[in-house]
Amino acid sequence: MWFMTDQEINQKVARALGYVPSQEHPGYWMAKAERTGYIHFPLPNYCTDIKAAWEIVEWLYANKVNAVNTGCCVWKEHKRWYCGIRTENGRNYIQEYADTAPKSICLAFLKMKEAKC
Repeated sequence: MWFMTDQEINQKVARALGYVPSQEHPGYWMAKAERTGYIHFPLPNYCTDIKAAWEIVEWLYANKVNAVNTGCCVWKEHKRWYCGIRTENGRNYIQEYADTAPKSICLAFLKMKEAKC
């Protein structure tokens, strides 16, 4: 299921966050800005940059997903990074493991979005 390149994951995350590819500036993405219409920016590397991946965690809180149990920690048995997201209704718990903390956040977020939790 998760046999995507980092670039493909980054693009899916950007779309899930509500960004769209820029038609005016190839390789850039757009976000609606309150005063200026749209802002253009290069695609963040959500898979490897913890600062970029943290935008996902902030999105979870802003959209009232119960992110209290969202976190990344070393899973000692497998020495991999883990991210768990509990949805607002508390019934669904989405979890993913990856080689890096940012990628585990991305994969759990995309799984949550695909499950429409």
